[in-house]
Amino acid sequence: MTDGRRKRLEIGAVVLAISLLGALAFIAIRGRGPYNVEAKELSGWTLVRGEPGETALVGLQPPAPLPTELFNQVLGRRGPALVAPAHPMVPLVLQSEYSDSLQGAFSIEDIMDLARDAGVADARFEPVCLGQRRDSAQQLFYVVFSAPAFDTFRDRLTPL
Repeated sequence: MTDGRRKRLEIGAVVLAISLLGALAFIAIRGRGPYNVEAKELSGWTLVRGEPGETALVGLQPPAPLPTELFNQVLGRRGPALVAPAHPMVPLVLQSEYSDSLQGAFSIEDIMDLARDAGVADARFEPVCLGQRRDSAQQLFYVVFSAPAFDTFRDRLTPL
């Protein structure tokens, strides 16, 4: 091998290594940083009953653009192997929670009335963090929200 050819191979290897490091850095940076949420999407949620078979007995549906926008941001960072939830909602009372301890104390309408009285439907829900749970077969992304009205509702829900 001539010196000129060897030098070109060495330069090519260095350029390839730098390109790979740049691509890895881009992938790492793309997956970091804050998610963007419009302020108007943090209020105006709808109080709803959960559908049969869903985890939530009573929940809040976010304004339509919020789940779509968050899903698109996660999709852009994680890749195309994600599926959006059919009915995105923030559970206020779980089906299992109701059957375990609340069923004899409150009707579903009582729970919805308590939520309305606590101002949950009119509250501004601030995103705290976006999390991810993985098991061997799937990964689940979720957003944790905070609102003082939710805390008030949960306090009133606790049977004496």
